[in-house]
Amino acid sequence: MVHFYAGQLLRADVEGKGFRLATHAYWYRLQNEPSLAAQAAIRWEYEREIGRGKKHCRHHVQQRARVQLGSTPLDLNRAHLPTGSRSKKQSVS
Repeated sequence: MVHFYAGQLLRADVEGKGFRLATHAYWYRLQNEPSLAAQAAIRWEYEREIGRGKKHCRHHVQQRARVQLGSTPLDLNRAHLPTGSRSKKQSVS
């Protein structure tokens, strides 16, 4: 059985005399177990702001898999493969 999980982090930003909801993060997960603590087989994530010291793309996908590239395996769970647009600043930092 495959389980699908979707989540979204919203924040209320002050706008004039009111508030506007803004998406600060969202994620989609496909996993083999229903527990939120289970490791996802594939996950897509978006983070509006990347934490200090982190270098991955704001829009990315991760997969529990390894691909052999020459003599070194590429861990797709750590690779954070970009899925959205990247600014030049993000690409060179």
